[in-house]
Amino acid sequence: MQEKNYLEKTFKIALIIFLIFIVIFSSLAFLNYSLIIGFVIGGAAALVGYNLDILIVNKFFDVVKTKKSGFWLGWTRHLIILTYHAVLLIGVIAVNRAAAGEPVFHGTIDSYLTPINLLTYAAGIGIIPISILVTHILQIKGGKHGN
Repeated sequence: MQEKNYLEKTFKIALIIFLIFIVIFSSLAFLNYSLIIGFVIGGAAALVGYNLDILIVNKFFDVVKTKKSGFWLGWTRHLIILTYHAVLLIGVIAVNRAAAGEPVFHGTIDSYLTPINLLTYAAGIGIIPISILVTHILQIKGGKHGN
């Protein structure tokens, strides 16, 4: 039960961080609209990936009987999440290249920054590790860690 509470807190904190950065990037949209598009796609991908990870853990880790099967299930889980993010990243790069009118894997650095900014996409992907860290720090300060 405590683990479920921890996962819910982590998701809420990730959502709060996501919304704060949406407001920040929205205020900068007049400079470059690709900032918000990249962050929204990256943040949404991170939140969906996090929920996919929780779904896999909740559905399949209850049936694990041995350490070996647990290892392989964990490895497969990470491979699924990695593949999900890789497919999204390749799709974002393909969209940027198509918008720039360049071949998919050749071009200038400008083709990585518009219409979907890859730097803010990466920042969006990073909200889950940050929210896990913040949740852990809040749990330690709240005295719910240890004993």
